[in-house]
Amino acid sequence: EQSCILKFGSWTYYGDQINFQLQCINSSQPDCTQVGPVDLSEYSRNGEFHLSGASVRRYAQRYECCDYDFVDVKIAIKLQRRALYYVFNLIVPCLLISGMALMVFMLPPDAGEKISLGVTILLSLTMFLQLVADKLPQTSEAIPLIGIYFSCTMFMCSLSIVFTVLVLNYHHRSADCNTVPSWIRNIVNTYLAKLLFMEPPKRSQIIEVEDISSSISDHSIDHYTDTRS
Repeated sequence: EQSCILKFGSWTYYGDQINFQLQCINSSQPDCTQVGPVDLSEYSRNGEFHLSGASVRRYAQRYECCDYDFVDVKIAIKLQRRALYYVFNLIVPCLLISGMALMVFMLPPDAGEKISLGVTILLSLTMFLQLVADKLPQTSEAIPLIGIYFSCTMFMCSLSIVFTVLVLNYHHRSADCNTVPSWIRNIVNTYLAKLLFMEPPKRSQIIEVEDISSSISDHSIDHYTDTRS
């Protein structure tokens, strides 16, 4: 919602020469000659803005230089932007694109297309944010809510790309070269398992898995040595 103030007056003529008077629409109001509503009988409806209110007030002010009052009137107009255009052309496509960002996590862990899909979604959001920046006035006093929404959505999509890179990195690691640290194993098997309502593996099962991983690593090293020899 925007408030616009229109001031009409004269700096050349005194109040006894040019005197603005308000017409009393409601005579029961005691100060109807000083403040009142604006006549909207000739108002034409606008497709971009909605006129939510309008009022007019008369002012008479005397300055030190003069012995007479200077009269002016101020018209306060409240405008509200119609949001239907932005809902169907900006917000709904952004919601659909944001929903597609969730599809990145539904692809298989070893699919490299996850990063391509995430970057494509991020570029689409950047295009919509540029469209918003071109449509709205350039001001730093207040940030539009739709701009904040697009910025937050782009931030979450950027985080999803970072997490996708980490998932692919961990997925393509092998037990031969990279072993899981004990503290990560403890967090996953003890705390995260309880958080996901899963039964934590027993100590004997963990030791057995470690032995199997160790034997696989030794076998790989022996096979590599035999091949070299």
